[in-house]
Amino acid sequence: MLKLLLAAAPYLLKAPKSAPRRSIGGALVGALLICVAAIFLLVALFLVVQTNLGPEMACLTIGAILLIAGLVFWMSSRAKLPAKAIDPEAAALAKTQQDPIAGLLPDGFKDSPAVKKIMTQMAENPIAASAAALSLGLIISHEIFKDK
Repeated sequence: MLKLLLAAAPYLLKAPKSAPRRSIGGALVGALLICVAAIFLLVALFLVVQTNLGPEMACLTIGAILLIAGLVFWMSSRAKLPAKAIDPEAAALAKTQQDPIAGLLPDGFKDSPAVKKIMTQMAENPIAASAAALSLGLIISHEIFKDK
């Protein structure tokens, strides 16, 4: 029996949990207890500061602590987007006349920074640019021709 348990132990330890509700419930209970503890600590701090410095300083202290905690949580919860590297081939394609759309634009219009940025994005993501152009074309043609 011991040999069977020792043989099955690695498989049992690596097995997925059968009840994910337990882990979620444990996390929620932990978060609730942390919140209750934080409330009690803030109340105790308020009482200590109120007896030593007065109610105004107690409110100021608690407000500053809550503001700092809120800013920390807000800054840590913001999405961190990685910087997207520009594909050199796409930039070169947008600058050359090989691009069919760039060949249709007048020279003065191509020198605009906004147009250069759009052409670079189109060269980097040709499928997305084609889908966007198709969608815009369908919307415009539907609005112009309505029931025709």
